[in-house]
Amino acid sequence: MSKHSQVSKVNHPQLPENGSKELYDKYLINDNTAFDEVYDIAEEIVGAENIVTDKAFIVGFGSDDFAEYLRDTKGVYVHVGTSNLSNPKTRNPLHSSKFVVDEQALLIATSLHIQYALSVLKS
Repeated sequence: MSKHSQVSKVNHPQLPENGSKELYDKYLINDNTAFDEVYDIAEEIVGAENIVTDKAFIVGFGSDDFAEYLRDTKGVYVHVGTSNLSNPKTRNPLHSSKFVVDEQALLIATSLHIQYALSVLKS
């Protein structure tokens, strides 16, 4: 299987300033070049064995309108997990009152964003 991410359909209502309801029905398609660049950086940070690209394991893109940005510019949608298997407190869902983030995930996400931004600025 290719390491390139699968297509995720984004279909959700948005409420613009005028209050009218607008429906976005776009596909979230990562740019292959951006994906490869981010994948290589992520591989250096966490190792390939910790990167998930199989669509069967990737959920929760239904409420994100990032697909709109990708229509106009090169980009890639990345999800950095916030749980730690050795710490049961970090396994609660995002909107739970018991949600606890593994702070190491914040360092990973920050490093990924900074390193990718620097690589784009260098090119």
